[in-house]
Amino acid sequence: MQPNRSTIPLMRLTQREPFALPCNRWAPDPRPCKALGLGHTTRAAIATVRKACFVTAMRTKTQLELLRKLRQRKGLAKCFTLVELMIVVAIVGILSAVAIPQFLGARAAAAAGAKIGEQVGLAKECAVYVASGGVGTAASGCSTSGGTFSSSWSPTVSGLNCLTTSSAAGASSATITVGSTGAMSCVLG
Repeated sequence: MQPNRSTIPLMRLTQREPFALPCNRWAPDPRPCKALGLGHTTRAAIATVRKACFVTAMRTKTQLELLRKLRQRKGLAKCFTLVELMIVVAIVGILSAVAIPQFLGARAAAAAGAKIGEQVGLAKECAVYVASGGVGTAASGCSTSGGTFSSSWSPTVSGLNCLTTSSAAGASSATITVGSTGAMSCVLG
């Protein structure tokens, strides 16, 4: 007996002669059956193939049902509600009330630190000039007997460091003095 292309040859467990089972009898689409390339198989293999075809068919059916339900709910949940938007605005407001003052304080401290750093650089150049006995080029405001370098900023900032001095309270100016020996001192005010 020669099976045609739309059937899969099977073996009976009791007899060793092949018989043909139509593929569409247990699978809605014969392509998976043909793709498996089953030759003479047992009932267990047939059950496995049937289960795989059934699961594929159920998965497709479930997907179609979900798409249908989503189309029916098309009018719902298109946008945010007013309450959700109000909650988001409140959260952003609270976060900005905390973050903006911190940001502004850090920005003022960075600007004050930069001004102190510039004055310390000039004072060091002057200290080298004084210690070398006037050899080289002096910074503006510096002589062989020393010099004073000052800077001010607004608003007052606390926690600044200048040489070995640090400000516990708010400071709005720094004065760096270079002595006649090249020693430097800093006063924050």
